[in-house]
Amino acid sequence: WNGLFDEVKRLGEEGLPIMGTCAGLIILAKKVLGATIGQRFLELLDVEVQRNAYGRQVNSFEAPITLSFSPDPFPGIFIRAPRILKVHGRARPIAFYKEEVVGVEQDNLLGLAFHPELSNDIRIHEYFIEKVR
Repeated sequence: WNGLFDEVKRLGEEGLPIMGTCAGLIILAKKVLGATIGQRFLELLDVEVQRNAYGRQVNSFEAPITLSFSPDPFPGIFIRAPRILKVHGRARPIAFYKEEVVGVEQDNLLGLAFHPELSNDIRIHEYFIEKVR
């Protein structure tokens, strides 16, 4: 696992496109609150996140998300989702739940607190594909 982890970090630093959803956002984050001792992170994305900030599995929910690149709401599915507490450096917000940032973009990276892959809406995946072309 360590060899793979180090290789993904190196490739991310070199510009490999990476999209992290939910736990993937946590792994990409530069700072994580609520992390387990010894847990490693890629520390590539200029955000601070808090693990499981919306509650336990039973508190999972679906809500409309506002996207910076599309006029129509996106069906956000939150399952034990992390909360983005701070966005800094080169990261910029691209998705919002109410007034809260739930998605960011930074160069070759996309980090989302929700699960776009669980909806039938492919706009975020299309956005990522366009980004990496």
